[in-house]
Formats: sequence, C-alpha cells, structure tokens
Amino acid sequence: MDLFGAIFSTLDKESLVTVVVKCNNEEWNNLLKSPIRIYYNSFIKAIALMYEFDKTFMPGVVVDGQDALNSMIRWLKNIVSMKRYFIQYIRLTSDGALNAMAQIGLNEEDVKIFENILTDLENLKGSKK
Repeated sequence: MDLFGAIFSTLDKESLVTVVVKCNNEEWNNLLKSPIRIYYNSFIKAIALMYEFDKTFMPGVVVDGQDALNSMIRWLKNIVSMKRYFIQYIRLTSDGALNAMAQIGLNEEDVKIFENILTDLENLKGSKK
C-alpha cells in the first residue's frame, strides 16, 4: 500500500483526517475494516493513526511549526468537544478515485487521550510565547 498523503483538518466544528492511498483490493478492504488507535509521540510532537492490520502504516502529521501547532490544537479541541472525528479514505486507481468515510465516536477513555495530547500541545504553544 502506498500512502500519498494524510491531512488533518477542521471543517467548522468537526475534525477530519483525509488518508489518500494507492493499493490493491485486499489492502483497501483491510484498511477499511481495521481497528485503529491514535498514536502520539510527545518527543517529536507527531500524531498518527495506527492500524491493527499493519502497525507500520501510520498516516500522520508532525507538529513542526506555529501554523501546524495552531491547526492541531483546533483539531483536538473539536474532537474533545464533539467526542468524535471523521476519517475520509481516498483510493487512487487507474479508473479514478474511490471514497469512503467513517465517523469515529469516542468514549470517555478515548476523549482523555485526546485531552492529554491537547494539553501537551497547549503547553508547547505557551512555552513558545
């Protein structure tokens, strides 16, 4: 499976991750069926999706500048507020593109993970003033 991009964005009060891949049918089906977790590396400030079917496939973003920091703080605040986020999958094929969308609802334990990441990034923002 080839990863062409991962975009973490906000649309009004919703948070969205767009994952663009080129893959075969089996890989596409595995991607769509796979349980996922959020991975956060607090040392390099990287946030990624980690898939059970292949733990080396981790579409994500490194928070490496002020714009990225502000965007990720907004992205995380929306998730904590709404207790959900969306993943849009785009598969590039020789015949065009396929699209699938998933809404990821969060329980209180999941929300706490996002709150902890948010706190870490807000502390980083405060230290850069």
